[in-house]
Amino acid sequence: MDGKRKRPGGTMETRATKCRTMQLLHELGTSAKIIDAPYVEIMPELPLDKLPEDILRHICSFMPLKDAARAACVSHGFLRCWRHYPILIFNSETLGLIKRKLGLDAEEVPLYESAFRGNDKESHAVSKIDHIIKNHSGIGVKVLKLRLFPCPKISGAVIDRWLETVIKPGIKELSLEMSSCKKRTEYNFPCSVLSNKAGGGTIQSLFLYSCAFHPTVTLGCNSLTSLHLCEVHICGEELGQFLSNSFALERLVISDCNDIIQFKVPCRMQQLKYLEVTKCQMLQVIEIDAPKLSTFIYWDVGVQISLGDPLQVKYIRLMGYKQPNTVCYARTELPSIMPNVESLIVSSTDEVKQ
Repeated sequence: MDGKRKRPGGTMETRATKCRTMQLLHELGTSAKIIDAPYVEIMPELPLDKLPEDILRHICSFMPLKDAARAACVSHGFLRCWRHYPILIFNSETLGLIKRKLGLDAEEVPLYESAFRGNDKESHAVSKIDHIIKNHSGIGVKVLKLRLFPCPKISGAVIDRWLETVIKPGIKELSLEMSSCKKRTEYNFPCSVLSNKAGGGTIQSLFLYSCAFHPTVTLGCNSLTSLHLCEVHICGEELGQFLSNSFALERLVISDCNDIIQFKVPCRMQQLKYLEVTKCQMLQVIEIDAPKLSTFIYWDVGVQISLGDPLQVKYIRLMGYKQPNTVCYARTELPSIMPNVESLIVSSTDEVKQ
């Protein structure tokens, strides 16, 4: 049988690493509990620096960002692993700006409210992220999520530097969420980081929020399976060309992208299964040939739609926000446009009784 054999507990390689870890811990005369969960419990007396680096990296990969950073402060072994920490998630919680109360009524509670005012809060967040990324080798990162809502005045050059440092071959997920453009100068996402040369060719999931994205004609991500653009400045021609070079795409979500008038993909999207286009106020035309498309969610009943083979579409959600007679449209028009629909959800705020 070709390829790695998988078991419920993970790949054989992962299981072998765990077994080796436990054996080494036993030989060292101590114990540790290693489980498939976002934390690892380690006995305080464990001589960590005697463990091989691949074992320490495996342990470190299960730790949340804060715990991995703390371990790096007390162990030279974990300090080496910290420079290859695989999941970098920066948000208000991981940066120490809020804490989340657990329980049925989970809520976010601001921290250091008196200490952080205006620019102080932003300076704290930027300084923390910058310090962490500077102490990271940039190698081994699988996930990078930057939620920069507390940083409306952040310099685009700083974000560029972070992305160029972290995005290397092997990264799988990239998410950049910025504060509203009304509060800052628009940030232009550097498309060069998505190239194979820079390492972005391995990205499978890309989420951009509140920035500008202007891909070149030749740019595409061969490994990209999920793309989500929200409040992104991109024209329909740029988007169509980027998608035509992203052959593996399975899921596409476009929301609040008001520069798009015509959304046409010049080639067949062989793998696309899920398409969501909502709140794009200037959109007039959607033309896409996706033979495997099964779920289609859209907003405006006035958009001209061409989906290639509509017989494949089984699930539709039509949200007629501020659109008159959405239910009537769904009942009279959709059966002829997409005749094989099995599930239809229609939301409407303005219907006229017939």
